[in-house]
Amino acid sequence: MSTAKPLLVSFAFDEQGAEVLDLAADVASRIGAPLGVVHSLGWRPFESTEHRAARAEQAEEEISKLLGPAREAGVELLKPVIRRGQPADAAIEAGNELGAQMLVTGGGGTETVRRWLLGSVAESIVRSSNLPVLVARRPLQGDTSPVVCPLDLSPHAREGLRTAAAMARVLGRPLVTLTVVPAELDTGYVVRNDAIPVDEADARDKIAVFVQSVDLEGLDVEHRVVAHADAATAIAAASEEAELLVMATRSFSEITPTGMGAFTERVLRAAASSVLVQRVFDVEPETDEQAMRRLGQLRASAVSHL
Repeated sequence: MSTAKPLLVSFAFDEQGAEVLDLAADVASRIGAPLGVVHSLGWRPFESTEHRAARAEQAEEEISKLLGPAREAGVELLKPVIRRGQPADAAIEAGNELGAQMLVTGGGGTETVRRWLLGSVAESIVRSSNLPVLVARRPLQGDTSPVVCPLDLSPHAREGLRTAAAMARVLGRPLVTLTVVPAELDTGYVVRNDAIPVDEADARDKIAVFVQSVDLEGLDVEHRVVAHADAATAIAAASEEAELLVMATRSFSEITPTGMGAFTERVLRAAASSVLVQRVFDVEPETDEQAMRRLGQLRASAVSHL
């Protein structure tokens, strides 16, 4: 039995369910981790205990059949967790109980116009989970599709880069970092600190220093710098060619415990590839004044996009 922490899939019997299981099983196989599945039974207020137990048994049997290829490939499978309640709550609770290293959830297929919908299970899981969440959009592609990691040179971005490097090794893919600088630097552009690059030359100088603290040995790495008026749009465009997009997001626990930031939400809704979201805690201490200033900047950005 593996000592690695399991991957846990939030599973639904829908058109994407089997694909999500296949992707999770592929990743679990590559990292040598067990694979677990949690499924939430729909609520039926007048259902008897016997009938509910029968539904749970049937769901477990159907999940077991879908996991047949993973079982044959040698992936260690945990007993499916079948519960009543909200799917996101069930996944997060089971993830904590099982000590999962990652939650996997469907996130809308590549043909969906608005791929990640407000109110979806994926949104609820990403907002509320302390664990990394893999939002599955499509099966693994060709060997040359890169792992893409947005890099704004902040402390939490460094943690995202470490995760992206690990996933690039696991998947055997190139790694592309993407740093977005302003298309035009005008007097209205606010630079929060000296680490944030203001143009391509500045970005490349700072990236060279920034990545020295992350182990990229043996990886095929490209540091890409693009000028764009909107960083979220540029990152979503880069996801078209990506195998996986890895994003680190700050914890907003002092003000909005289940928030992830408007920027992360926008990228998630628009990204074409699967996205691994990692919530990073306590790497960038922030004063109340800084937090309010950042929220003010986010509000101004939101107003400008409405």
